[in-house]
Amino acid sequence: MKILAVGDFHGRFPKKVKKYAKEADVIFSPGDLADRKERKYLFKYAQELGMGIPLTNFISKKKLSNLFKQNLKSMKFVVKELDKIGKPVYIVPGNNDFTEMRIKKKVLREYGLSGDYPTLQEMIRKTKNLKLLFYSRAKFRDFDLIGFSIYSYLKEPLNVFKRLFSKSKRRTIFLTHIPPYRTKLDKIDNPKSPMHAKHIGVDLYNFIDKKYKPILHICGHIHETQGKTRIGKTVVINSGYGGAGQFALINIDKKINIEFFN
Repeated sequence: MKILAVGDFHGRFPKKVKKYAKEADVIFSPGDLADRKERKYLFKYAQELGMGIPLTNFISKKKLSNLFKQNLKSMKFVVKELDKIGKPVYIVPGNNDFTEMRIKKKVLREYGLSGDYPTLQEMIRKTKNLKLLFYSRAKFRDFDLIGFSIYSYLKEPLNVFKRLFSKSKRRTIFLTHIPPYRTKLDKIDNPKSPMHAKHIGVDLYNFIDKKYKPILHICGHIHETQGKTRIGKTVVINSGYGGAGQFALINIDKKINIEFFN
């Protein structure tokens, strides 16, 4: 089976992604389809936001509303481009994507906005080829697929993992947005980021890889750490910054062969 692993589009869809997608049987995307037009403000006022001061203290609601609508438009564009490829596509939401849960619990509350906005779930339901793996599992050929997004919304994330993996009887591919913790795949190297030089992975994913031993764990989130590592018997890859043309082709036969593109 040949997999195209590509995520972190941030509203862009390079032509070479389409070219190499033709070689794949399936596409796995670790999320961040949408752009974040307000990102520079999030970085600029990171200290204040960390203290609980709302972003609306620095930017008007009208401007935030316009930026948010642009974010949704960029997400819709990438969803449509992925669907046009005509291959099965499995996606986990990233921290920049706008699921129903994120819009209700984060955006509307923090930005002080109101109204009905199109969600990632709604956009994907209108496609032919896309499936959202959002704390859920699916089957593709001889593999079980388990997708997990940011778990801060869940009261007992470990119990959700146990439920998903306990039903997996075949070779499993694990798809997350954020990498496991303290590996070469989760350390930020961006002086403009308030998290520069820090490891920001999820330690629970390390535990899952060691305990349940998926054959492959695909992640993204950190643009500058495209590559692979291993946790126990699990091969872990960060597919890279898809918006800049980074992705990976993975061939699974008796062994796992990975080719990175940038």
